[in-house]
Amino acid sequence: MTRNDLLQILGGRDPKEIVAATIWAEARNQGVVGMAAVACVIGNRLMAATWYGKSWPGVCLKPWQFSCWNVYKDGSKDPNLDRILHGPTGCEWHQALCLAELAMEGHIKDPTDGATHYHTLDVSPAWAADPRMVYLRTIKDHRFYLEV
Repeated sequence: MTRNDLLQILGGRDPKEIVAATIWAEARNQGVVGMAAVACVIGNRLMAATWYGKSWPGVCLKPWQFSCWNVYKDGSKDPNLDRILHGPTGCEWHQALCLAELAMEGHIKDPTDGATHYHTLDVSPAWAADPRMVYLRTIKDHRFYLEV
């Protein structure tokens, strides 16, 4: 699968489903507050700059921004991608769908205080050490930052 294949597959999907899939893949093990935090990061990026994208799905699908959508040159992909494309199920999926709708309608109080970036606790990405990144808080297994 290539990046273009992925975008073609997603072309007809409901924007809410793409946002929900991002929330689900990135934070389904983080509880409702952790999933809401990821939803808010997507929204904060949408409001922060058009570089991230001009729409909710555009922000989610921006290359190399959310690991669940990564497709590499050798054809490998994030292990969650097949599950996303075939339709997740279960309680966390339904929570992600609800959170996506609430976030897109502006009805979630942002638990991140405006974060535009996050990473899991088990990695230390180089961007997190950039002086423009202000650490805001940790929610479950994610550290949240604001780029200033």
